[in-house]
Amino acid sequence: MAVTKNSYTVGGSGQAGPYTYSFTVIADTDIKVSVNGTVKTVTTHYTLDAGNTRITFVSGQEPSTGDSVIIYRDTDEDPITNTFNAGSTIRSNELNDNFKQLLYIAQESDNQSLSSLGGTMAGTLEISEDQVIKFEGATS
Repeated sequence: MAVTKNSYTVGGSGQAGPYTYSFTVIADTDIKVSVNGTVKTVTTHYTLDAGNTRITFVSGQEPSTGDSVIIYRDTDEDPITNTFNAGSTIRSNELNDNFKQLLYIAQESDNQSLSSLGGTMAGTLEISEDQVIKFEGATS
């Protein structure tokens, strides 16, 4: 599985960071940060140092000891990176950019899905009202 996120549990010191991430992105806007499941805003809650692949929380916005910090990639799927017109030149770098965008979206979907073959779901699941959840088989 491709790495599309890095997770941290905040220790007793250094809550501001920096926190590094180990995945590549197409655009800096594809980098997202959440603390205990709440998505944070760049410049308001943290600063992004894309050149050194790390984020640092802004003074007064630092997570607390024991908090869960997740830095993840969320590739924008709309619009597609390059659009081709009839009769225009198709460049290899434009095709590669489109395929990279699709690859990243597929990797993110794969890492966020729960397999029908089993597995463990982690994180918070929010379900809107008037939804039915059916568990088949024995439950405790």
